[in-house]
Amino acid sequence: MKFFLLCGAMLVTVLCSGQQKDLSFYLSMAKGHTPVLADLAGQRRSLSLDSARLRATYGLQVSADVNLLYAPVIHGWGYDNAITNGQNMTGVLSLRKEITSRDNLETRLRQFSIQGKQADNQQMLSSESIQGAVTQQYIICYGDQQQYFLAREISAFLEVEDEILKALTRTASFSQSDYLLFKVALQTQDLAQQEARSQFLTDMGQLNYACGLVDTSWVDLPAPDWRDSVALPTGYDQSVYYDQNILDSAQIDNAAQITRLNYKPRISVFGDGGYSSSLPRQAGKNFGASIGLSYSLPIYDGKQKKYALLQNSLADESRIRHATQRQRQYEGMVLQLKQQLDLAGKQIAAAEKRLVYAKTLITAGKKLLPAGDMRMADYLMGINNYMNLSATVIQNKVKRLLVIYQLQHIILP
Repeated sequence: MKFFLLCGAMLVTVLCSGQQKDLSFYLSMAKGHTPVLADLAGQRRSLSLDSARLRATYGLQVSADVNLLYAPVIHGWGYDNAITNGQNMTGVLSLRKEITSRDNLETRLRQFSIQGKQADNQQMLSSESIQGAVTQQYIICYGDQQQYFLAREISAFLEVEDEILKALTRTASFSQSDYLLFKVALQTQDLAQQEARSQFLTDMGQLNYACGLVDTSWVDLPAPDWRDSVALPTGYDQSVYYDQNILDSAQIDNAAQITRLNYKPRISVFGDGGYSSSLPRQAGKNFGASIGLSYSLPIYDGKQKKYALLQNSLADESRIRHATQRQRQYEGMVLQLKQQLDLAGKQIAAAEKRLVYAKTLITAGKKLLPAGDMRMADYLMGINNYMNLSATVIQNKVKRLLVIYQLQHIILP
């Protein structure tokens, strides 16, 4: 019987405890529920179709045309019969193929290849931005939870002390005014615990919203797996921003090449076969075919080519300016984050050192207070110092987690 009661108690404990979901769960939910990534993937596939359409444009073009014409002449009024033949019927199957060099086609296709790589780069950057936002919110929630656990720990400690001091007060071994002062501190701490819980649930709501989740339940958040590892930041020449700059440069150069190709001669071959007849004579023998060659050379269009190439040059100058600024921002952010990481580590070490003394003071106070060798105000001050130092450690550990992640995944504004 005791065994079944024990199993039942364990089952109730498990069911009552919070559900645990780690950072990878929220990241997968956010990426799965965000339409932006799916839209970018769709753009990538659309560019592949554009490339196929361009190849088809330079391939063999086939069309079928049927024309029926009747131009009556009534009492000498109507179109000149020598021009219209009065009537004609045409049914022709036409074929046309532009003759282009391999370099010409490859240059035009290259623009879709570059745009595809830009879409991949943008998808990667969007994914990093989503991941960064979710990770930051997750770490904030994790910090809120640690603050709540601290408040709960202090409340539990004070409740135990309350029972001891209450008993001492009843036997007149402890001052009633000191007990009332302690009671006020206990109630204040209970309010602080409720506020910490409320803050955690509020921030969890924002995390669920960012991930597209509808959930208001309590969740126990484990610390990120990478909390103890500080990897070196990615160099600018290995970042997505450097790749974007290279792709932008390639796109501008390719656009200039296409502009020049548009002003080169064009040669096309064409042919047709079918039926064309004015019908009055030998209508049954008017089946035939034709073949031809067309040549087109642009001569003057109001200097449009010159203006287009100038626009390309301006775009390239703008690209260089933005790339230089991006690199400065990237390197400046790396320096700032390294400085913040160093400061957070020093603050954690200093606070933890003082925390040892604060905890020692509380331990001693538990013995000195009932004997009247310590004032209640001093005891409560010691507990308050312990709470503040513990909260400082938690805040700086959360800051350290954020900085470590930002160093490994630098996203410029």
